[in-house]
Amino acid sequence: MTKRSRSLTLLEVMIGIALIAIASGALFWRLQKMVERSRFDTDVKRFQSLLLLTRNLAINTKMDYRLDLKQMPDSWAAHLFCREDPDLSYPVPKLSALEITLNRTPIHELSIHFYSTGFVGPKGLITLGAENQKKEFKFPELFYRQEDLPLVPLHPSEIK
Repeated sequence: MTKRSRSLTLLEVMIGIALIAIASGALFWRLQKMVERSRFDTDVKRFQSLLLLTRNLAINTKMDYRLDLKQMPDSWAAHLFCREDPDLSYPVPKLSALEITLNRTPIHELSIHFYSTGFVGPKGLITLGAENQKKEFKFPELFYRQEDLPLVPLHPSEIK
């Protein structure tokens, strides 16, 4: 008795490769959507952190600041400077190319004013992103901790 080894036919190999390609395509599509969502969430958190940081900077230094955002072809350029001392400016990393609207109107430039009293302008609704992924911030309500608290720095003992 002789043993005969069975080898794969060309058709079986091609079917196997096709199945692997279909499975990897579906996985890549889902992975790409997940990475895109994660990138959007990171950009929104960076933008919100920049706003909160600038407001705290204005309150703690008792000086007024302005954050200028200007849309570039592939990103948003940001410039933060003190309105009372123009030589005092801070480097701000570029923000990604999110769509930004103010009161539902697309914008290409935006100046956000942060006053030493805690007030932030302009008032309105700022939306980041498009229809499938968007995050809205109401100004100045974004900066309120509670409605009945004044817009001043909080002492650690006052935090509940």
